[in-house]
Amino acid sequence: MNKKILVIAVVLIGGAGLMLWGRENSRSGEAAPTPQGITKASLSETVPLFDFGQVSMAKGKVMHAFELVNDTDIDLEIQKSMTSCMCTEAFLEFSGGEKLGPFGMPGHGPVPSVNRTVKSGEALTVETVFDPAAHGPAGIGPVERQVLLETNKGRYTMGFRADVTP
Repeated sequence: MNKKILVIAVVLIGGAGLMLWGRENSRSGEAAPTPQGITKASLSETVPLFDFGQVSMAKGKVMHAFELVNDTDIDLEIQKSMTSCMCTEAFLEFSGGEKLGPFGMPGHGPVPSVNRTVKSGEALTVETVFDPAAHGPAGIGPVERQVLLETNKGRYTMGFRADVTP
């Protein structure tokens, strides 16, 4: 009798696991997340932290764009872009429409060299994509993440915060 109950429990748990796995894999074909707004900033100042507010794991990925203008008198050479966590990706879009990415966390996602120049007066858009479900149930609560740009003028940091809910 105990073996029969154990077999039934294993089958039910396995079935539920397959359903959840299939649901997560079906999300990979979803459209890209819609922007949550745009933060405009200068590359000569600190970029303000963006607050997503409450973000639901069940609703999937969210995105925010940072539009940065090189208002310095020199060309800015971007060597690398990376994120502070594997739950975050970054895409860089340059004047002229060239888009590079995704860039991720070193050791957990792609971190190829960028090697692009943002001339004085030009803009650069940094799209950040945050997956609130990446850490599973343990990832509920407040989070802060960063996207980093390594340049010939030092490191620029853009960040966001969110309160992750189920």
